[in-house]
Amino acid sequence: MNVLSKLRSRGISDGYTIPVLTSLLLHGLAVVAMVIVWPGKTDERVRPVPTHIMAKVYVPTPEPVAPKPKKKPVKKPEKKKTVKMPEKKVQVKPVKSEAERQKALAEQQRREREAEKRREAEAARKAEEAQRLQEQEMLAALERDQAEQQRIAEQLKTDANVVNGYVALIEQLVRQNWSRPPSARKGMTVKLRVRLTPTGEIVSIETLKGSGNPAFDDSAIRAVQKAAPFRELGQLESRLFESHFRAFNFYFDPQDLLE
Repeated sequence: MNVLSKLRSRGISDGYTIPVLTSLLLHGLAVVAMVIVWPGKTDERVRPVPTHIMAKVYVPTPEPVAPKPKKKPVKKPEKKKTVKMPEKKVQVKPVKSEAERQKALAEQQRREREAEKRREAEAARKAEEAQRLQEQEMLAALERDQAEQQRIAEQLKTDANVVNGYVALIEQLVRQNWSRPPSARKGMTVKLRVRLTPTGEIVSIETLKGSGNPAFDDSAIRAVQKAAPFRELGQLESRLFESHFRAFNFYFDPQDLLE
């Protein structure tokens, strides 16, 4: 067990270790001096120093000094290397002779003339095609118009036959119910405006032009009233009724009377 361990075992703390060692060292030196300077009797033996008071000087080990960080060498910017572009080799074309130039020019002009002819031919073809289509469309339109006109003419003819049949029926019914007054004379005429419903009932009767003889005019009105309603009109197409029988004029002219 060394001195430090013994001191610690005796209760001496680390804070007092160095002073105690120093004190022991000084006492030891004093004893040595006394032995050397003041020697005793020659026959007296020098008593050895007890081992428990021997001491060693404790020299603290210096703490290692951290080496200073070395400065990193500053990297110098690299110089930009100039990249040399490969030099383009200029190819020197051989100079054409005058005859070759004239030949090339003539060939170019020939190609241009042929291209122009093709363009003109294409334009003419398109114009001819457009003209043909236009004439074809005009002909088709004319044919459609003629067909429509023919259809209309046939429809008008059919409508006229139907209307004339109903007119004849109404005239016959009114004539059968007309009783002329004794004062009626040849040349007397009366014009009435008659309005009907689609089923043939009378809506109104209006005298547009009288004969000058009230009895004759009244007889014409009574004849229409007695003949109505004209039930047969209920079978007529609506368009024909609206165009011919919704409102129509009725003439009374006794041709068979004497003057």
